Amino acid sequence: MLLAPGMIPISGSGTMTVMGKPVCLEGDEANVQMPIPYMAGPYCIPGMGVLKINALAGDQLSKKLMNGKKVILKGAQFDAVLEVTAPAQQPTPTGPVPDGTPKYTGKASGTRQNQREPEHLHPDSFSVEERSTSQWLEYLRAFAVWLRFYTPGGVNGDWQSLLHEPEGLEQWQHWLEEQPGISDAVKQRAASPDRALLLTFLQLLRHPQDQFRRITERHLTYYYRQVLGFSEQPAQGDIAHLVLTLEEGAQLQTLPAGTLFDGGDDAEGNKRLYSLSEATGINFAQVASLRTLGLDTEDNDTGFLRTELVSLEQGLTFPEGGALTFGEISEYEEDSDQRQSRPQ
Repeated sequence: MLLAPGMIPISGSGTMTVMGKPVCLEGDEANVQMPIPYMAGPYCIPGMGVLKINALAGDQLSKKLMNGKKVILKGAQFDAVLEVTAPAQQPTPTGPVPDGTPKYTGKASGTRQNQREPEHLHPDSFSVEERSTSQWLEYLRAFAVWLRFYTPGGVNGDWQSLLHEPEGLEQWQHWLEEQPGISDAVKQRAASPDRALLLTFLQLLRHPQDQFRRITERHLTYYYRQVLGFSEQPAQGDIAHLVLTLEEGAQLQTLPAGTLFDGGDDAEGNKRLYSLSEATGINFAQVASLRTLGLDTEDNDTGFLRTELVSLEQGLTFPEGGALTFGEISEYEEDSDQRQSRPQ
């Protein structure tokens, strides 16, 4: 079963049915809206967390990265990303569809080319050691219970008191990151031998972490350059299109190939010159008329629709906002009556 595109509001917790598909809300109460391109269920939304979809192989799901919520398609041939956001208000139904199910509308932006770069090809996408300073502090505080002091009579305390500070671990993290606002009490306790040794270890740990991060970059470089033999494309010169006109009363001109045009300076202050690729004759020829012809089907009265894009006779120049290729009806900012008409 395929669902039509739309925004489906989901709130509360427990299990419910939306458009004939079971939806499972786990953990904290969720209040999200889910855009449905074309996909199959069941769907499980654990609060505002990761949306997991058991999709059938071959289902097409729009790949979007709206709020960093990843969609895992188990059993399918690809991974995708789906919008999961807290709505400002519930979407308004626009009327029933033929089967009686309420239809919801919603807008979604597309993705740019630089947003479609494979994440796994970025050097920072993976590291052998990805724990942050705060995660290390939490780990050490949990591990401290297993570091015990032994006396002839048995266990006599552990290291838990080392990291159970009144200010919490956040102050230690700020101290390690050299952030301002560290209290004098924290600085004084950080100078004690045991804490100083621990904090020094965490600071020195950054060096192997940086080396671990470079492993991914070195692996990608080795695989794509050495194994596959890929290399960067050589630098290519810029290309520009020039519009040249003759001054009134001037003679016809022929510009030979290689004629240089000044393009100003580049970002580094170097002179930018453009070379004419082939000999070109410059004359007084102009486009007298440019128009499109399409069908006008408004009001059940089908007829031809003519759009004047350029007309020397009427004094019309090409619209600044561009023109529709197949002559569709369009609202031009100026000269709308002159531009579009139905020829008799």
